[in-house]
Amino acid sequence: MLTTVLIVILIILICFCGGISKELEEKTKKLDQMTKMNKILQSELEKKEDELKKKQNELKEKEKEKELEEREARESDENMEIG
Repeated sequence: MLTTVLIVILIILICFCGGISKELEEKTKKLDQMTKMNKILQSELEKKEDELKKKQNELKEKEKEKELEEREARESDENMEIG
């Protein structure tokens, strides 16, 4: 009688542990998928950041060129007024 009860308890524990391992396996798969997605999104974000930096640098260069042109125009106007 006691051995029957112990066997039943053992079977219940095995089934319970099996259910837990299945849940754990599913959650591990989901975590792996989320990790892959995170890596993809991270790489896309880095690409966008690089593009933004390039555009900012281009804008700074254009601003410098514009300032130089304005300075040259002012200097030529001043030279014309003096001359």
